[in-house]
Amino acid sequence: MAGVASLNVLLVDDNEADSYLFSEFFNEMKPDATVHCVEDGVGAMDYLLHRDSYRDAELPDVVILDLNLPRKDGKEVLREIRDNQLLKDLPVFIYTGSVRPEDRDICLRYGANGFLNKPNQLSDYPKLMERLTCEEFPKLWNQNKSPLGFAPKGAL
Repeated sequence: MAGVASLNVLLVDDNEADSYLFSEFFNEMKPDATVHCVEDGVGAMDYLLHRDSYRDAELPDVVILDLNLPRKDGKEVLREIRDNQLLKDLPVFIYTGSVRPEDRDICLRYGANGFLNKPNQLSDYPKLMERLTCEEFPKLWNQNKSPLGFAPKGAL
């Protein structure tokens, strides 16, 4: 099918272990996907706006965003994405250890496409990855909310 690319994910998380586990389990579900990791909110915006060392970075198909980040927290990043004309339609999922209902409500009000709790146990990662790849992402592509206008290869 012409115009189809592999899934390109930007993971924003300052916890190296969480980033590693997400990337490993995600790539088990979607081996053709690419997961790019940045560790803070400033780095996320630099990546998305092609600044500094990210001048050649591709716009991701989806952003997975932690809330509690150094230099710029996830809520600020989400607001900046939604306020930016070029990024406003980019799918963003909050990925956090927070279980506070007010965090969820605020993020959804700011335009997050979903709110995912970080697994507490290693055995919960496959279930989370299945939810993302088999439930959440297909909803986006079926609603034609991909910033590229198509469902990345293997996303459905």
